Amino acid sequence: MAHTYTIIQALSILFWFTCSTAFAAGPEVTQIKDSIVIDGHLNEIQWQNTPVVDHFDRYIPTDGGPPPGKTEVRFLQDEEFLYIGVVVSEINYDLQARISPREQINDDDQIGVYIDPIGDGRSGYIFYFNPFGIQQDVRYANGNWYSQWNMVIHSEGQVTEDGYVLEIALPFRFLFYTEDSNWNIILTRKIPSIGAKYSHPQLKRNHPRIFTQAIPLKGLNPPPSGLGLQLQPTTSGFLIFQENNDLLELQPITKDSARLSLDVRWNPSSNTRMTGTFYPDFSQIEADVRQINLNQRFAFYYPERRPFFLDNLEQFSDRASTLYSRSIVDPLYGIKLSGRSGKLNYGILHALDQAPTSSVHEYGTDGFNEDDVSNTVAENLYIRLRQDAFGAGYIGLYAADKRTFLKSNSTGKEAFNNILGGDIQIPFGDTITLNSHIVGSIAGPKGGDPQIGSSGSFGIGRSAPKGFGGNISSSFSTEDYRQEMGFLTTSGRQSYSGELNHTTINKKDHLIKPAVNGKYTSELNGNYNAQVGFSQSYRIPSRIRFRGYVSPTWIRYQNTDLQGYSAGSDIQIRFNKELKANFEFNTGRELSYYLLLPAETKSVSGGLIIRPTQAIWIDLTVFEQWLTPQNNPLERASSYYSKVNWQFTKTLGLRAIQQTTVSDGTPSLFANVLLTWMKHPGTEAYLGASWNFSESNSKLGLTEQQIFLKYTHLFSL
Repeated sequence: MAHTYTIIQALSILFWFTCSTAFAAGPEVTQIKDSIVIDGHLNEIQWQNTPVVDHFDRYIPTDGGPPPGKTEVRFLQDEEFLYIGVVVSEINYDLQARISPREQINDDDQIGVYIDPIGDGRSGYIFYFNPFGIQQDVRYANGNWYSQWNMVIHSEGQVTEDGYVLEIALPFRFLFYTEDSNWNIILTRKIPSIGAKYSHPQLKRNHPRIFTQAIPLKGLNPPPSGLGLQLQPTTSGFLIFQENNDLLELQPITKDSARLSLDVRWNPSSNTRMTGTFYPDFSQIEADVRQINLNQRFAFYYPERRPFFLDNLEQFSDRASTLYSRSIVDPLYGIKLSGRSGKLNYGILHALDQAPTSSVHEYGTDGFNEDDVSNTVAENLYIRLRQDAFGAGYIGLYAADKRTFLKSNSTGKEAFNNILGGDIQIPFGDTITLNSHIVGSIAGPKGGDPQIGSSGSFGIGRSAPKGFGGNISSSFSTEDYRQEMGFLTTSGRQSYSGELNHTTINKKDHLIKPAVNGKYTSELNGNYNAQVGFSQSYRIPSRIRFRGYVSPTWIRYQNTDLQGYSAGSDIQIRFNKELKANFEFNTGRELSYYLLLPAETKSVSGGLIIRPTQAIWIDLTVFEQWLTPQNNPLERASSYYSKVNWQFTKTLGLRAIQQTTVSDGTPSLFANVLLTWMKHPGTEAYLGASWNFSESNSKLGLTEQQIFLKYTHLFSL
């Protein structure tokens, strides 16, 4: 009996070792000569004769077994495309699949493809597909996720009686790789109805460097050639009608009423890219949601949307956030060069801004003020070098130069700002990461006395799927530090922060995460802000996410002291695949930055996401804020936002937005209707109209109306 048990044990170990070895070897690509028709039907003979990946393991919410049903993934390749065929079958749950705009598939079943074409674990491309083949793409690099990035992908899908089928073609010409690199890959499958995610290979949840877990993609032979030449002309135009004596009058048509722009991209090789733009379009097709805050000290941050600045954007970022591309407001032209040579990554950007804006600065910290930018243009130069080091880490250098020049026949001032800095990222094991940077700046008027400043930061954190995690960090900037190409310069301050958390997942897969945190910020002018806090997070997979917090605060601002607090909670609930809701409540005692008085504040927000049909998406959001400064009347702000999207097909849809805001007792309403067509990113058309209403005009109400049209087409030569 003992002898038999020993044999069984030995065979079990051998079986496990054999499976693990085969599993770790990675998926295999089959080379083909004839191209595949991307139609969502894997009926070509080539699909029948290629190896299958069918081993997936759960990693969210906890490590576990295989997904329900079967998951089969196959790979083919020709000279132009990497083909991926997916068959999910024999499922026993409620499949979620909707006809949605591109990128809007987070609530659907998904197949994920994570590709690292360099093979070093630092960066990669992430593609998600819902059962109808609708796409979502993300660029990842050195711990940062860039969701605004887009790439041309060909995909089709179909829902079957017991699952779904996907057929995908990834063009090599749009991927950035070196000729001698070894490609690595991760595959995932998401099932939102049960709150689970599965992967091949087995992933660790909350891993800070996800691509270090990727495995080789065997048999791949990508072509050595680059992108070739791409041209993307864009034309846009609009008509504006404004209220005048209770009538809407068409405003004069100028050269800005119609705009023709051109983007050019050229890859001389697969790891070098040149991009140029002339008069790039900045029409707000997906308009920024109007943000309101009765006690806002600093400016609101808005994401970049222009294709030129999104191209290879991971090569133009650093720890100091030196480049905020929306600070380049109206470029006449722009030029970018990015690439990789050995272990060195590089990026160079130059743009001429026709309408530079003044920067935010406070209490004696000089920046580019209104006089510095009036009647000027601004040259913007940014240079980034990053050397791979420390395993999956790096060491980098960056420089920036911004200079204003007077327009012809203009009078005024000219100014400059130079930046030179370095940063470093060092990973320790699978969970710990150290980041640091140091940077110096010189700024001032042309011919005047320059201001010299510096800034820096240090941080180390642990991110783990379970148990203890947290981080500590510190930063400083001297009073004369300036960063005119960045989002916001917070000069003359020091900051220290830290957090300790603990993650537990119980037997029902419920996540429980308490945390304590603290932060202290002091400014050279005597201002300071200190806070300690406690938070509690709780999550039930596929159903509920909850977080509550409480934090006492100590504030000094312009010689006014206040001991206050902040507290609140937010909850997200998924009732079913048709209805989701969220609710948030915050309260506190803070300082009114305008009146320099203690103020009681409360805010409430709530939202619903409704999917009444497969093609209709309704998003409703309400926000209310109350601020009561001491011995002053109550101030109130409100925002009511609604968005309806009707996607007729994968390429054609209609979107309507309405937002009503009330601030200082004055209501205003913005409405927008947009017809959209997108064949793929870069080949798109938009036709829409918008209206602005204000109570200030009691008779008409409508103060402005716009009608606009935009078309862009991507040509690959």
